[in-house]
Amino acid sequence: MTIEQRLERIESQNRRLKWALTAIVGLVVTGCIAGLKYEQDDRIAIERPGAVPTVVQAGRFEVVDANGKVVAVMCMNADRTGGVVYTNNRRGAIVAQMGAADDERGVVWTYDREGHLRESIR
Repeated sequence: MTIEQRLERIESQNRRLKWALTAIVGLVVTGCIAGLKYEQDDRIAIERPGAVPTVVQAGRFEVVDANGKVVAVMCMNADRTGGVVYTNNRRGAIVAQMGAADDERGVVWTYDREGHLRESIR
């Protein structure tokens, strides 16, 4: 592998990670805005059955599409040492994730379309 090929690969990874981080930040902002409107959305869902309300469950925030499929989640990580935000593709596989690693540092993970880990930045 030449230096130019390696540089091109790194630049490609950098573009993907920038996109993923931008998407995650957008999700967090959207989640905050939706959280501020939670009470209003809840009343709307009660008044108009069938409307898709914002879902908040026991320390977990889920963004769902019109069919009720989860497309993004903000919650505690598995070992409950910090928060995590992740987005799913339309098949339900995680494609981007940002949160706290086991060593309590921030980390960003990106996955391929099948949900296999491809990159992580600590």
